[in-house]
Amino acid sequence: MLIGLRASACGGKKLLHLANLHGKEHVLLASNLALNFGGRILKRNITSSSLHINNNNYVNNNTNSSSLIASMQRRFYSTRVKTIKINEEEEITISQLLKHLSGNVIEFAKSSEYCTSFNKLLRHATIDELEKVFNEIQPNIYELCIDSNGSIVMERVILRALPHQLDIIFNSLFSDKKSREDIINLFTQENSSRVISKLLPKLNSSHIEKLLGLMNFNSELVLIMLENENSTNSLTQMIEIHLNTLESFVKQPMVQFLLNLDDEQISEQRLRQPLSKSIEKSSVDIKLELIKSLSEDNITQLDERHAFALSRVYTRLPTNSKEFGETSTLIMKNFYNLSMKRDHKDVINAFIGFSEKNTLDSLIDSLSTDQIEELLKDKNGIVAFSYLFSRTTCKTNVLNKLSEKIVDLAKGFTSSFFFSSLVADDRECALTIIEMVKPNLLSISSNKNSQFLSIKMAKYPEGRKAILKSFKYDIVGHYTTCQQVIFHLINECNPFERNEVLKYCILPKFSELNGDIAEPLFKLTLLFIKKGSLNDHTALVKSFEGKLAKMSTERNSSIILQELYQVSPQVIRDIMNHELLGNVQNIEELNTDSIRSMNTNKHSKHLLNTMLKIDPSLKPILSTIQKPTSRH
Repeated sequence: MLIGLRASACGGKKLLHLANLHGKEHVLLASNLALNFGGRILKRNITSSSLHINNNNYVNNNTNSSSLIASMQRRFYSTRVKTIKINEEEEITISQLLKHLSGNVIEFAKSSEYCTSFNKLLRHATIDELEKVFNEIQPNIYELCIDSNGSIVMERVILRALPHQLDIIFNSLFSDKKSREDIINLFTQENSSRVISKLLPKLNSSHIEKLLGLMNFNSELVLIMLENENSTNSLTQMIEIHLNTLESFVKQPMVQFLLNLDDEQISEQRLRQPLSKSIEKSSVDIKLELIKSLSEDNITQLDERHAFALSRVYTRLPTNSKEFGETSTLIMKNFYNLSMKRDHKDVINAFIGFSEKNTLDSLIDSLSTDQIEELLKDKNGIVAFSYLFSRTTCKTNVLNKLSEKIVDLAKGFTSSFFFSSLVADDRECALTIIEMVKPNLLSISSNKNSQFLSIKMAKYPEGRKAILKSFKYDIVGHYTTCQQVIFHLINECNPFERNEVLKYCILPKFSELNGDIAEPLFKLTLLFIKKGSLNDHTALVKSFEGKLAKMSTERNSSIILQELYQVSPQVIRDIMNHELLGNVQNIEELNTDSIRSMNTNKHSKHLLNTMLKIDPSLKPILSTIQKPTSRH
């Protein structure tokens, strides 16, 4: 095993110690690599004649070899050359490196430190060099495949393997001596399944026939493979690459074979991947036969498996074919019933996705108001109808059809999501809905389901105006029941609108800031301060004129003043300074009584400290006043 040296830290004495411990050949290689790659370059080259080395002390110890491998990897793989330069006179080839690994390749490949480096080395090796590696790993192929690190090396070996080497790998993994359980384990185990995924595309039909025979390929085996994600992926890959061989083995189309599996023992979700691939790879005749097996009498009775198969074969037929048109007509005729069933969502999605706009317009126009209402109330129906609605060009006509029921639908648990999403994504539909619900906006905003519609309406100026009008500008009074709507309303307002809300909804209520409506008014005011402009802050300060001293002594109003002082520009702070402190530019004109009063109240003291912290110009004046008076 190669013994790597930490090149940036090794001196001559350290090299001599490691040489006696591990053997001269390995240390000679390592020291020269250290000379070439090390962070601290050794002062002189070290040769075997300059060291007294005990060759008999070589041990398989790879503890310190990571720096060598890292250096080798950086130099060798970044330049993609066939040799590594040791010094001015010497270079080492991959074959020479492999010579040092002789007898230890398996251990090296399974090492967590070196498997990645070894894998990269194999990427650039010549055919002869690969042959040398292959000859060493051949007796341990199965062992490497199931090892977390060895499997990485085996993947690279398979990618570069020659035909005769593939035969050897196949026979090592799938020999007659291997039990069925051992073979299945290769497909289900995570490490080996990655190796199998690289091997399957390189196998020929004779390999697959032998493999299927060893596995006793039947429905029972497929059910076992479908229980595991790794083996399901392998089964899907076999279908994609070797479909004809599989079908000759099971004596029927693979699609039919999978559809006939025991539905009580299978995960429908797990079956989808191989079933979809078998449909994709099957012939046109098989696709047509599957489509024809569906009739008007049973299309609504299909289970999840057959409905999924229908959706996949439907999307793979030519859109101008007779069968595609007949199936489209059949689905369209049964759209309402199919939409109400979870199993048919793939069929519905396929139909909507592949149909022309005029076909979808005709379909949605044919649905009655009651049918649309039921679809919107159903957890499966709403998904189908939402997709259909998004693909039509007659959205306004549909909304007009629902005008009398839209308020009740907006309050429904399921249907509310349809309208709120529609308002958020489509301005034309949003304006139509706003006009329809205007008379009932207050009840919509106070309902836990329909409030999301009002929240989305606040995105538009027309919606904000309608909401404020429905509140009769009393957002404080409706705060408890419409809290989320009001917060979004204020967030969405432009500066002019926000100033209007402040003027008509907030300021007239400030006399009750510490009264019955204290909490909602307090929170709304803080929101306005954070979102507001200079005009908003100026309006607030002017509304507080003559009241600042009293406001500073009460909890809610004091916090509001602190927040206002922190976010406002200097012009606003000057107004507050003047009223609370007097003329801060002239110490003789300071309002010392007000300052001392503020310093004795816990709420106003917080405000005073905030003012000191924000406006450094106040500190010299206030710190002098705040000094305690000495007692005589």
